[in-house]
Amino acid sequence: MTPQTQQQCSRLLTRRQRLGALANIVADIAYTDPAGAWSFTAAGLNSFVLQMFGLLLGFGFAALILNTPGAIVAYFALPTALMLLTELVPWFGDNVGQWLDPGSTNAPFQSGDWATGGEWARLIVSAMVWIAIPLTLGVIRVLRSEVK
Repeated sequence: MTPQTQQQCSRLLTRRQRLGALANIVADIAYTDPAGAWSFTAAGLNSFVLQMFGLLLGFGFAALILNTPGAIVAYFALPTALMLLTELVPWFGDNVGQWLDPGSTNAPFQSGDWATGGEWARLIVSAMVWIAIPLTLGVIRVLRSEVK
């Protein structure tokens, strides 16, 4: 790198730093919660938990089925079928569905309030059924498969 190029890069970096500082000042003036302000609320935790649940649910199905289209269909069809069963069969919905149905176990986490202990317990049981079992079986299947 020539000295002239180094000088141009340092000027460009300086311009970017100035622009970044100016943008932070404008954001601080324009918004009550400016960029860079850190706060942790129940809604943030709930959102993170739901995102991780959905991600791991899809990953578990993908590991178990080892077929992308099949995993996508399973990701949408199986929880939907269980939700329909929970809604249409009252006994199932009152006893088993509230612990296994991902829609029912995820619903309390969609509010801005902290989840209670019972809601966390239902989510963990649902995660064991929908994430841990398929993921464990999928990992066993991958480890026992022939390397191609």
